[in-house]
Amino acid sequence: NEELSRETKAIEKLPHTPVVDAAVDPTCTESGLTAGEHCSVCGEILTAQQEVPATGHDWKFVDFSWTKTDDGYTAVANFKCKNNAAHTQPVDAAVTSAVDETTGDTIYTATATFEDENYTDTYTVAASGSTVTVEDMTNGAATVSGDIVIGENTLSGATTFTVNCEDACLVAWTADGESYTRLKGTADENSCTFTIDVAQDMSIVIILKGDTSLDGEVKNQDATMAKAASLNKTTLDVLQEMAADVTGDGVLKNQDVTQLKAFILGKAPLQWDT
Repeated sequence: NEELSRETKAIEKLPHTPVVDAAVDPTCTESGLTAGEHCSVCGEILTAQQEVPATGHDWKFVDFSWTKTDDGYTAVANFKCKNNAAHTQPVDAAVTSAVDETTGDTIYTATATFEDENYTDTYTVAASGSTVTVEDMTNGAATVSGDIVIGENTLSGATTFTVNCEDACLVAWTADGESYTRLKGTADENSCTFTIDVAQDMSIVIILKGDTSLDGEVKNQDATMAKAASLNKTTLDVLQEMAADVTGDGVLKNQDVTQLKAFILGKAPLQWDT
């Protein structure tokens, strides 16, 4: 019988086959992860992923919303997160009122405190009808029907009107010519109907959505201006920024530029604010 022999021989360890573990961006409320690596063969972690803390909210004041009640008016200060426009924070305001002895108007003052800062707004209820000036900035592309006309109107209380236009328009009002409030309505084919509570002198502007230059046309120049502003390379005035914000969420971003470019190329219509 032949004697068998056995020899033990070490086999050199194979190198790892690294696979990248993708980084996960943090959000306002959830943490993220740095990029890492692991071996696809043995599963060993080669570069561990590290937790990245949540960014937290970066709140931006938007406006005050006023609501008529049986006892007068209530107000809410509205905030949006700069990191995610879908994150909103309403803050109830304390409201006081006083009557102007000269005009008889009732002046409501709202004060809201948020993150150790105070925000105030006033709302004036005229003793009689108020002057409402409607300005068409669409070069005649839009018409108005209902309780108001283009130009000067004397109105009070709930006022309903319809803006008729083949393309969606921005409709906003102001009492001081500086801060504007976007109106939302009920859209139909080539029109949108709005209701506003008239309690003070105000101006209403009608602008073609996407008309960043405010010249009554929507063209490539408007998309270029909107893109530069979204990248903080230029500054727009309040109406230009509202016109460029075609999604109507109060934040000018790349999504607005993309939708505006698609509209200019005739690929998709812009939508009314509803």
